[in-house]
Amino acid sequence: GYAAAADLTLRGYEVCLFTFSAARVETLHNNDNVISYTGVWGEGSCRVAHVSNSMEEAVSGADLVVMNVPGTGHERYLNAMKPYLRGPGPHRRGEHAQLYRPQNERNERACEQQR
Repeated sequence: GYAAAADLTLRGYEVCLFTFSAARVETLHNNDNVISYTGVWGEGSCRVAHVSNSMEEAVSGADLVVMNVPGTGHERYLNAMKPYLRGPGPHRRGEHAQLYRPQNERNERACEQQR
């Protein structure tokens, strides 16, 4: 999530970085929401607009929500955010199952095996 937050911030987007960890929020707030990055695009730091452990604050009114967590965390995050998502479109409130759309037959079989 930090890399995506840095990338989107550097591209001019207003980012709210969410974490369930109050300790991480406190650490970032104490650092004025500045995150450092190192990678193929270079090194540096940037200040993200918001850091929160309140899902309501993080997603309410957002035009786009990027969920950058391992697949094992999707259900926890989706359940936490679904009361605050707004429609229209496939991401309407309470319809989070529509976020999982297999792209092809192989993916459909994999999803069926996990059910």
